Amino acid sequence: MSGRPQLLARTFGFLTTNAGLDEVRSYADGIGAWKPYINTTAAVDINGDGVVGDENGDGRIDESDRRLTNPTDLVARAHARGLVVHPYTFRSERRRLAFDYGDNPVEEYLRFYELGVDGVFSDFADDAFAARELFVLQGQALEDAE
Repeated sequence: MSGRPQLLARTFGFLTTNAGLDEVRSYADGIGAWKPYINTTAAVDINGDGVVGDENGDGRIDESDRRLTNPTDLVARAHARGLVVHPYTFRSERRRLAFDYGDNPVEEYLRFYELGVDGVFSDFADDAFAARELFVLQGQALEDAE
């Protein structure tokens, strides 16, 4: 602990505000943000049956039944303060991936790299590595095309 009593009441949500990011900048080089603070999902009627719930018909209600929402500006605000951003925790199981990723964990990593994150915390290093390599190759292909 820092010994500063005012820090005891800090929440993760506070640390993603401008004031929170300014405070973090005073003692750290980056943030390890929970993925939903960067791009969250919403429960919506994907399959058009008029009911929000088991949208993919697998008998469970989990992340794979949810759609992506618009990303936040957390990455841009952190970068504006010179902070790197490494969201957590990426997993590759279908039930952990939003519907939009089409059961492909690499699509989730690519989405976050496109949003500007500097790295990731993952329980599946092989998928994380493959996605980063693909992201770099895609960037090189775009540069070559210009």
